[in-house]
Amino acid sequence: MTIYINPSPAVAGTSRTDLFLFDDLNRFLAAGPLDGGAGADGLVFLGNVTLTDSHFASLRNMEGLLLDGAGAQSLTLGANAALAFTDGRVAILAPNAASLFLRASALPMGGNLFVLAGDGNDTLIGGAGRDALHGGAGNDLILGGGDMDTLLGSEGDDTLRGDAGNDVLLGGDGHDSLLGGDGDDRLFGEAGDDTLLGGNGHDLLEGRDGTDRLDGGTGADTMFGGLGDDRYIVDDAGDLAIELEGGGTDTVVSSVSFTIGLAVESLTLNGNAAVSGTGNAAANRILGNAGHNLLSGMGGKDTLIGGAGDDTLIGGAAADRLTGDAGADAFRYAVAAEGADSITDFLSGTDRIEVSAAGFGGGLAEGMDLLATGHFAQNTTGRADAPFGTGQFIFETDTPRLWWDADGAGGSAAVLVAGLSGAFLQASDIQVIA
Repeated sequence: MTIYINPSPAVAGTSRTDLFLFDDLNRFLAAGPLDGGAGADGLVFLGNVTLTDSHFASLRNMEGLLLDGAGAQSLTLGANAALAFTDGRVAILAPNAASLFLRASALPMGGNLFVLAGDGNDTLIGGAGRDALHGGAGNDLILGGGDMDTLLGSEGDDTLRGDAGNDVLLGGDGHDSLLGGDGDDRLFGEAGDDTLLGGNGHDLLEGRDGTDRLDGGTGADTMFGGLGDDRYIVDDAGDLAIELEGGGTDTVVSSVSFTIGLAVESLTLNGNAAVSGTGNAAANRILGNAGHNLLSGMGGKDTLIGGAGDDTLIGGAAADRLTGDAGADAFRYAVAAEGADSITDFLSGTDRIEVSAAGFGGGLAEGMDLLATGHFAQNTTGRADAPFGTGQFIFETDTPRLWWDADGAGGSAAVLVAGLSGAFLQASDIQVIA
């Protein structure tokens, strides 16, 4: 290795590794043209500098740049820098800088950067090539530019934006904001409460530790929240929101019909489209939007809230809490023994209870008039007043609760369908479906 300290004008490097050291920018300007020659050669500034692209016009065959000053460093790269550094590739190190401002947006395609900043609050703006930009500790702003970039925030609350290309973004420790931009990107929030937005394309988002917000953007995206109470934004039927058991209390907010996966606890439908929301085997909370929604709790003790619109709520197995909210809502049962739900806001004459003739049996038929056929009774006991010989719904008026006696024999055979929280119920409020 040969080291040149404040070299004389027009010095040329050897075929080995050469380092050209300058105390300040004036010494560099006085040196005139520099050619690193063959080998891995570098330019070193020991003090604080502000370099523009014009400063690189007289350089050739360089591979690296070290800004070793402890203050603020500033660097702008363009067409001259692309010629100064071999094949347009350059490694830039500023490990001791209080801050580094790097703008390489004018660096043409083929100019690939490797940048390692220090512990300050840095701004790194990549060019059209394939860049690897590492902000180090501090609150950094890192923009990838064109092509496929790798951006690493490290410690601190960082903002990373991949822009065009299939980029990889790693937030590191801290509360970071990651935006993939165009392309099929991979975003990793890592430690801290992070916000991840994939942008256009089929993206992979991993929040990892912390309370994260994951939004894949347009396209079918795959999202892993990791530990913490995470929030997923879904806008494509092909989106996946994946959680592991014990990963926190997680919520999916979806503008399309969506079924939450295992270990996701909550689903909220947004917008006003007539979309459906389906839970899993756990105890879920599912909220409808302003449209006409179909909400299905599946297994577990679920809470379903229809919201505005004429909604259909299916609690599924276990004792669920069902709230239709505004609109004319339907509470649907496939079988009687679904767990004795609580219907919190039933309005007779507006809302209805739908029961399956096939699932309930007892002589029910689709479209049947329950009052005219004797399949409905009201009393204070919840038991058939006299043996009926076929199925009968009994509305217990003082509780109030709805029972189903499949053979109409009375006694203890009746099954509790739902409690109605103070509401009144008449035969016409029950609709028999297939």
